[in-house]
Amino acid sequence: MSSVDRATPINQLRGDQNTSDVVNNILTEMEHQDQPPMAPPSQQRYAPQEEQYEEQYYEDEQEQSAPVVKQLSFSEKLLSEAKLPVLVVLLVFVANFSQLNKLLVEYVPKVVGNDGNINMLGLLVKAVLAGVLFYVVKKFVL
Repeated sequence: MSSVDRATPINQLRGDQNTSDVVNNILTEMEHQDQPPMAPPSQQRYAPQEEQYEEQYYEDEQEQSAPVVKQLSFSEKLLSEAKLPVLVVLLVFVANFSQLNKLLVEYVPKVVGNDGNINMLGLLVKAVLAGVLFYVVKKFVL
């Protein structure tokens, strides 16, 4: 079927419209074809609600991804807070063993003063060892 077959013959056109009206109608239709189609009024009216729903969805998603904080009882909180101080007490206790002093003297002879007691270098070595042990236990155990 060609476009000529679908065309309206001239004698069947309405006679009440003059040529200038027909031309103006055609030009108006051509102008509207160049413009992007506008959304129907019903969609335009609800667009802000769609944005609101999207924002609400993203807020809900963020709330779900946030970790849930468990309320600790007093004893659980006390135990959690006391771990590090207990670790320090144990490290100081071990650092004051005479067996540790003997091991230090055996492997690092410069830690002993003239009177046979541990000097400042010995105290520094023991403090560094305690600090390293504290870090390792805190990082990997607690």
